[in-house]
Amino acid sequence: MSQGLRLGMRYYFRARFYRRTSMIQRPELAALYRQHAAGLKAFLKAKIGCPESAAELAQETFLRLLEQKQAPHNPVGFTYQIARNLAIDAGRQKSHVFASEANCLDDCVSNDPCLESSAYQRQRLRLVEEAVAELPPQCRRVFLLHRFGGLSQIEVAGQLGISRQMVEKHVAKALLHLRARLAEHGAI
Repeated sequence: MSQGLRLGMRYYFRARFYRRTSMIQRPELAALYRQHAAGLKAFLKAKIGCPESAAELAQETFLRLLEQKQAPHNPVGFTYQIARNLAIDAGRQKSHVFASEANCLDDCVSNDPCLESSAYQRQRLRLVEEAVAELPPQCRRVFLLHRFGGLSQIEVAGQLGISRQMVEKHVAKALLHLRARLAEHGAI
C-alpha cells in the first residue's frame, strides 16, 4: 500500500468521523470545500511540485479547518494560510532529508581526475556493495528502491507499507552507513 494511499485512508477515516460530527453542523465548510478544493490543490502543487502531496496537504488543510472550534472571520484566507503553513512544513521535512542525501553523495562522488582509474572505481563499487549488504534488510530494501529503483519516498513507503518518515530515516541511516564505510577505507 502506497504511503499516499495510506495517508489518504487515514485522512479519509478521520474525515468521515468529522463529517459525521462537524460537517453536519457546519455546512459553510462543506461549501468552502466544494468551491475552493481544486484551487487549493493547484496552489499547493505550485508550492511543492507534487500533485499527490498537494492533494494530501489539501485534505489536511480542510481537516484542520474542521478541528477549529469556531468559524474563522475570513475562511478562504484562513484556509490558504493553513495550506501555506503545511506546505512550508512539508518543504522543511523534504529539504532536511534531501540535503543529507546530497551531502553524502557529493562526498562519495568526486570529479578529481586521479579517481578516474577503473581499478579504484571497481574497489569503491565493491565497498559500496558490501556496505549496502551490511544494512538491515528493511533499510536495504528502502535504500535500493529509492536510490537505484528510481522510486520517490512516497512510492517506496507505499510499496513497503511504511510511513514516508520511516523511509526518510532508513535512507538517512543507509547514507550515513555508506559514508562511514567509505571513510574507513579512505574512499571518500
